[in-house]
Amino acid sequence: MSAPKRIHKEGWLGRLRVVFEWRRGEFWGRFGGGWNWKFGFQIGGTCLILNLLFCSLRFEIMEQRKAEA
Repeated sequence: MSAPKRIHKEGWLGRLRVVFEWRRGEFWGRFGGGWNWKFGFQIGGTCLILNLLFCSLRFEIMEQRKAEA
């Protein structure tokens, strides 16, 4: 049994939605050139994404917390 290629976790802190994503394996990307590596941040509207090389954290302020199914 192989390890999962991706870990995806979500949580809430009041109206703040926090999403954690971790990519496992194949770190060298397409053609071995490192396309999968990102470092920095992105901001847009009510969302902040922190890219930490092989994982990312996304923070979103939601108008209203969506009902969980």
